[in-house]
Amino acid sequence: MKIAIFPGHIGKDSGALDRVSGHESDHLMTIESVINGQVAVLLKTKLDQMEINNEIYIGSFQKRIDKSQGCDLGISLHCDSFTDSSANGWTVFHYPGSNNGVKFSSTLRFELENFVGKYIRGRGIKPHSYYILAKTKFPCVLLEMGFLTNVDDEINLNTYEVQNLIAHSIYCSILNFVQMKG
Repeated sequence: MKIAIFPGHIGKDSGALDRVSGHESDHLMTIESVINGQVAVLLKTKLDQMEINNEIYIGSFQKRIDKSQGCDLGISLHCDSFTDSSANGWTVFHYPGSNNGVKFSSTLRFELENFVGKYIRGRGIKPHSYYILAKTKFPCVLLEMGFLTNVDDEINLNTYEVQNLIAHSIYCSILNFVQMKG
């Protein structure tokens, strides 16, 4: 089994802007790309320790998809933003009609609720036709880890503890999904 890890908004796509803390580097690299990258590396480390084949893919959507041919499961990592700063919580998206995407989403939701729920609330699972979900040839989910435009979510997402708990939740959901498929 090979796992594709897609940290979002690394490169030219800026992603969610960090309006709360106003980090100096926002013009070059948003805090979202930093968080996405850090969670990706934490997840990769956990998978490497258990000798689970995985790769982090960056670049344009099409390059990511092309390079990830042959993978069996994928996770796309993002942080959310919204004009209303009260919007908060993580959301798991799967491609509509993908039974394995729904199963992976369900295991991820369970793990996130258990490990991350006391820091960032869950908004549930939703179907969506995001490009990365529609074009991969393997089950893939997109995780919006929380809202950078919400003060509490942003503070939590910027901590090693919460980033590690998110990575651990994904890791456990991968193990559970693999066991379910048997």
